[in-house]
Amino acid sequence: MVEAVTSQLGSIDILINNAGIAVTRGIDDLMEADFDATIATNLKSVFLCTQAVLPAMRARQWGRIVNISSGAARGAGAIGPHYNASKAGVEGLTRGYAARLVKQGITVNAWRLR
Repeated sequence: MVEAVTSQLGSIDILINNAGIAVTRGIDDLMEADFDATIATNLKSVFLCTQAVLPAMRARQWGRIVNISSGAARGAGAIGPHYNASKAGVEGLTRGYAARLVKQGITVNAWRLR
């Protein structure tokens, strides 16, 4: 994906990690497949896309990464615990990257939707 974008449009200076799913299930109806899909889409994709753009951002010593989170990261929410966990993970990942990349000219922030 990154190769295709950079070959057609040039370097990626700003990455917005906005992919997400919200499989609404009660805790008794939640399946392992629901959990896995939610974590893969909402959390692992943030990791994979970030890792893919970092080499070029580091080379330029500049980049902006914005991860889309949710109020569910810190509250009960109506979707389910799998969604809460995925968005809390996004915020933890954001803080971890932010602390390590700021000295390289790359800022990482989360935008929390309701």
